[in-house]
Amino acid sequence: NYTTPIDLQNIAKAATFVARAALTAAYGEDGDDDGGNFAANAIAELSYDDETLVDLADCLFTNGRCDTLSKYSKVERVNNREETGQDVGIGADLGSPPNYYVSVYNNRNGQAFAYIDGSIYGSYTGDEEYGKNSGDAVLVRPNVLEMSIHGLLNDFLGRGSYDESSEDNEYSFKSCQASSDCSDVTYCSSSGDLAVCTGGNECVCSRSHYHLALDEAIIPAPNNYTGMFMVSEDDEGVSPMYSEPYWSNDIGIHIYRDGGENGAWVISFGLIVAGAWLVGTTLMKSRLRKEKLY
Repeated sequence: NYTTPIDLQNIAKAATFVARAALTAAYGEDGDDDGGNFAANAIAELSYDDETLVDLADCLFTNGRCDTLSKYSKVERVNNREETGQDVGIGADLGSPPNYYVSVYNNRNGQAFAYIDGSIYGSYTGDEEYGKNSGDAVLVRPNVLEMSIHGLLNDFLGRGSYDESSEDNEYSFKSCQASSDCSDVTYCSSSGDLAVCTGGNECVCSRSHYHLALDEAIIPAPNNYTGMFMVSEDDEGVSPMYSEPYWSNDIGIHIYRDGGENGAWVISFGLIVAGAWLVGTTLMKSRLRKEKLY
């Protein structure tokens, strides 16, 4: 199978443009200096052979089980376990080569769920009191790609929060294996940030958050397992409410051998039209041969 090679040079140019555009929009104008000039000076042109870019390109286009995604998702797993007290594991990986099929939206593919008295629910309104058992929790298990992006964004964006007015601008980030190792970090507290650990194994300031992208008109079916949904009674009809159907084998299928009288008429008409085109094509070919045009 032939695959089109990825043009990293164009990706690098696009990444530089987007980064500078974002900084320009945030900067605005200040006297004679505008945001465009400031962004161009602040953000260097990304090289197409940059080590990080090449590494991520390999993960996203060649080997979805690469070491980079693996190490970031593993640290995120540890962080989630420390925060919730439950180890929900790591969701599906991309595979090798990467496969971006989203699959059915359930607890194995990013849907949040309630874990109550040892059972999993998409949402819960039952009689069992939430919190009665020590293991009760509301959890989510993102897939490897989502966990890795979460950690990478924290790693790349969470390194500029320490006080640059301090005497020591050459700040050394604390090494870590999990966010619990970052509890005594002070360089994030100046702006009220939370220090977290990422796959880079350094304590950085939190910058990314999960957002469960589910149509506002669709809600999890109460007291059912994940992957079951219903239309919200509060839906005002402003949402497109798009969802791909889940064709369960429980739905069943009916096969009809007899199309009825209309079916016979359609088949007959099709045969007549096909015959007419065949005769017309033959006559046209004969005429073209006679005129020495074929």
